[in-house]
Amino acid sequence: MKETYLQFTKTAAHSVVVPASSYLGMEPTGDAVSAQISFAATDGTADSVLIDLVIPTGKFKQVCASMAEALAGSRKEQIITVANDLTGEYLPGMEVTSINSITH
Repeated sequence: MKETYLQFTKTAAHSVVVPASSYLGMEPTGDAVSAQISFAATDGTADSVLIDLVIPTGKFKQVCASMAEALAGSRKEQIITVANDLTGEYLPGMEVTSINSITH
């Protein structure tokens, strides 16, 4: 079975592509105006990859549903762009407005 990868791009120099199988979870942060997504590190370290997304208030459940679809590999693409601040491309239904940070 082919692996699905998820791509997050904040700037040309600051992006990450992670395997969907390394997904650890997602939780709202702040006043639910951002969502932090965590993935297990794939480089053998104990560190995790954290992506903090800006979302509209009240849209956390919708963001979770869109992520679940992407994680299930329900799209034809092997690499799915979840959020790209450079091009303004975001996963349909994701309701993301931008990426706060990518930490890895």
